This record gives sequence, structure tokens and C-alpha cells, in this order.
Amino acid sequence: MSKETGMKKCFKMCIHLIGQTMHQDKTVIIKDILIGLIREARSMANIFLPAAILSLIVSERGTNRALLAAAGVNVVLVLLGVILEQLKWDNSIRASKVVDSLLWGLNRKEMDIDYAQTEQSENMQAFYVARDSIWNVDDVHHMLFNVIFSKIITLLVTFLVFTSVHILAAAAVVITVVLEYLVNVLWVSKKEYATDKEISRLGPKRRYVDDILFDQKAMRDMIFNSSRSFLLQKRGMLTGKMVALKKEKADTDFVESTITAALSFIRTLIVFLIAMGRYLSGSLPISSFLVFTGAAQEMTYGLFQISDALSYIRRAAHYYEDYSQYMNLPQTNDTGTLPLPNRVHEIEFQDVSFRYQNREEEALSHVSFRMKTDETIAIVGENGAGKSTLVRLLLRLDQVTQGDILLDGKSIYEYSYEEYIRHWAPVFQDFNLYSFTVGENVGFDREHDEEKLYQILDKVGLRERVESLSEGLATAYSKRFDENGVVFSGGQEQKLAIARAYAKGEDASLILDEPTAALDPLTEYEINRLIAGSSSENFVIFISHRLNTTRFADRILVLDQGRLIEEGSHEELMGKMDGLYREMFLLQSSLYRK
Repeated sequence: MSKETGMKKCFKMCIHLIGQTMHQDKTVIIKDILIGLIREARSMANIFLPAAILSLIVSERGTNRALLAAAGVNVVLVLLGVILEQLKWDNSIRASKVVDSLLWGLNRKEMDIDYAQTEQSENMQAFYVARDSIWNVDDVHHMLFNVIFSKIITLLVTFLVFTSVHILAAAAVVITVVLEYLVNVLWVSKKEYATDKEISRLGPKRRYVDDILFDQKAMRDMIFNSSRSFLLQKRGMLTGKMVALKKEKADTDFVESTITAALSFIRTLIVFLIAMGRYLSGSLPISSFLVFTGAAQEMTYGLFQISDALSYIRRAAHYYEDYSQYMNLPQTNDTGTLPLPNRVHEIEFQDVSFRYQNREEEALSHVSFRMKTDETIAIVGENGAGKSTLVRLLLRLDQVTQGDILLDGKSIYEYSYEEYIRHWAPVFQDFNLYSFTVGENVGFDREHDEEKLYQILDKVGLRERVESLSEGLATAYSKRFDENGVVFSGGQEQKLAIARAYAKGEDASLILDEPTAALDPLTEYEINRLIAGSSSENFVIFISHRLNTTRFADRILVLDQGRLIEEGSHEELMGKMDGLYREMFLLQSSLYRK
């Protein structure tokens, strides 16, 4: 990376983060400057106060006035110290908003980019790196305004003191600090950045193993598969790698500290030798000697802090680039602008083909069919036939490779993505329930009164169960944060997920991927009857492996190896003597009889 490119990246990062800080709280930067000025005012007092008191003592004014002046100045310094600590505490709270806004923006970006992109391992890795990067850029505003801005004022004052004594002293300080800065930029910053990036890569893997080790459902598998020792070994291996990387980083810091200490020793030695020589020659009064030594310490410390701040900003630019790369991922799905019609009527697949990334075979091949809102569609087929892929394309989780999907005659990609996905209420086989309340798991933040939620739960046969809970809808789901939380059976969890789909609204169309897989036959019958009786104003689509449930469908689509090979009602498909659906249905029926 060239110097010009590096400076440009630093500048762009600083501009963006300053804007972000100002947007969240305009007082943060003002207080950064104020904190820095108060701190430097106290430092200036430490430089000039001893010399001023000494001058008063040896003058005709006497010791009393010197003591009075010292007491007055110290009172002011104590008050400034109190104000300083209060400002620092308040500003740290306010500055946390900036970090929160960056994290919020990152999480929002993760939700906004195409779902297919989030499944790609390189993008998942980029997210974790970007998230960790935020904690390496959060102090940029502090370094710019609290450190660099205020320390420059101190350096101007101390430089005047140095040049009044001897220009070589100032030169020695500047040269040694520049050397420290170069060590930081040319070696330490790059090495630490590379190490931190590798730690970010390993961190999610270890957290994943930790999540498994503390997952109650996974605990059963670990017990009966004797896999706990395997997972502990896996965690130990990952931890060992991270510890080795952190040790490497600590070794780098140690070498840097050694070099810095050596340069600091050389710098201090040169400065004091010059000062002592001037004092012994009689050209430097004792009071000026005190000012000079105090200025030497402050100038050394000030240059070191500026060097450290610049190194931090330079290093932060690398991390910010990782953050920006993730935030600039394209959103190819969010291209449509058309509003969705108030009432939709028809979906049409026109010669649709799709191939997953890095796969040679097509998951769907030249699929064409229509479906209307007055019919219930069942999609069946063996594993790998393309059922879930068809639904993913319909929901715009993936984009067709060939052909198009039309909604009321227009491509689904022409419609606003946000409006389009609001129309669908899918229940996936691997649905998630959250450690919030039962009511929040159904309605989230949508406005539903309690009775409306109970009506929805009544539809799926969960009303009595929820009403029997100690706090009803307000009962915590799972015991993760509340010992009194409830845990449902697998079938009840599936009902809760279906209730969530109904809670999305009466205008939402249902898509259910194996919605009754964990239910007993009687409950399965009731749920399927409920699904079949849903509003005719919406689409109702369900994927099923249990072919006895397809009797409720108006039309059945049979997929085989990515192709649509049959469609029709249950009776029509059973009439095809050599049809795949008839063969699958009869095979399952014979198994049930056995």
C-alpha cells in the first residue's frame, strides 16, 4: 500500500467517523477538545509552577507569597481535575453511542444484503472480521481531538522553551520520536493487524463450539454419541491457536516497548546532558533549568502520545477498510421499485432454471407452472428434487439463473423487495424460537392486542396451553434468562411457528416447509385442515414428505431431479398408473399398513 493510498484511507475514515460521531451526539467532539485542553492546562502548570514558586522564594516577596500562590494554583488544579474526571466519565457514555451505531449499521447490513450472500463462507467471515474491526476504530475521534489537537498546543509551548535553551535538545526529541513512529507504522501496526485478523477468523469457530457445549438440545446427542470429548478437544485446539496468536502479538508489543524504552532513554539522556551543561556554564538559571526539565518531560510524552495516536489511526484505517468492504457489499435483490398490488391473483414460473454457486448440476431445470390465490398447492418429491429451491426462488432468497417468476404478469424482481417479502409468511422446517416472551415469539413488534394473539393461538391449538402459563403471553420462552421460563415440546414449537406465520397478517400468503413433521397424526390432520381452509385471497403452498397430507391440496406439483414431471389433484395423479406420485403414495401407504 503506497503512502498516498494509506493517507487517503486514513482521511476518508476520519471524515466518516467524525460525521458518524456528530450525527449521534455533537457534544462528544466538543468535550473531547475540552478534556484535552484542561489536561494540557494542568500539564503547563506542572512545567511553570515550580520555577515560578522558586522565583518568588528567592525574590524579595518571600516565602509567604510563594506558598499562597502555590496553594491557589493547586486549588484550581484540583477543581480542574474534578471537572476533568466528570467530563471523561460523561463522554465515555456518550461515545458508546457511536460504537452502538456502527454495530447497528453492521447488523442492519447483514439483514439487508441478499440471503444467498450471507450463506457464502467468505461473506460470513467478512462479517466477523468487520464486527471485530469496529472495536479497533472506536477511539479515532478521541485520538484526533482529545490527543493530537491538544498535544500540538503543548508541543508549541515546549518547543519555544527548548529553542530558547538549545535547538539540539528539540532536535533530539523530534528525531527519536519519529523513529518510534516508524517502528510502529512499518512493523508493529501491520503485524498486529494481520494477527488480529487471524484471531477474528478463529473466534467465531470457537464461539460455535462453545454454543454447542452449552446447548441443552445438543447435550443429548453429546451424551449418547460420546462426542463431548471430541468437542472439548476441538475447542482446545482452537483455543491453543488463539493463545499462540495472542502470544505472538504480546511478543511484538514487548519488542516495540523495548525499542521505545531505549529511544526514550537516549532522548532523556541527551536532553538532560544539554540542560546540565548549560546550567553548569552559568547560562541557564535554576528556575529556567526547572522549566526546561519539565518541558522536556512534557514534550517527550506529548510527542510519544501523538506518535501513538497517529499509529492507532493508521492501524485503524486497515480495520475500517475491512468494515467498509462488508458495508459496501452489493444488494442485487433490492432493485425493484414497483409497489405490490393490494390484491394479488397469480404467480407464474416461466421456464425457470437455477444452479447453486460452485455446482455443476442444476437444482431446478426449465420449470413452468401457474398458481392462483384460490387454490392450495402442495410440492412433493424425493430429497434433492428441488422443492426447497423452488420456494427459495419464490421468496427471492436466490435469483433465477434462467427464465422468470411473474406475479400478476410482472417479474417479481420489479417489485419493491421490502413490500414483496412482507406478503409472504413462510414457516421453515428449521425455524427459530427466541428467548423472549411467548407473545413476542408470535407477534414480535407487530401491533396485536392480547385477544388477537390468543385467537391466532387458538387456530393452531395452543391457546389453552399458553393460558395455563403463570404469566400467559408474557411468560418467558426458554430458561436461558428466566428460571420460570417455559419450554414446549417439538410439536408445540412447530405450532408456535405456524401461529407466527398467521400473526403476520390476513393479507400474507403461507408457505410451509414440512409444517407438520413433529406433530401427531390427529393434530397433523387438524393443522392441514386449517391450512387448506385459509383465506382464498392468498397463496397457500406447502412442502410435504407425508403424502397423506397432500389430499388437502387443490393441486400437487411433483418434482424429480429439478424438473416438474407431474401436476394435478390427488385423484388425477393417482389415476396415472406409471406416475411417480402414485408410486410414492402407494409405497408410503404400504409402510403405514405394515
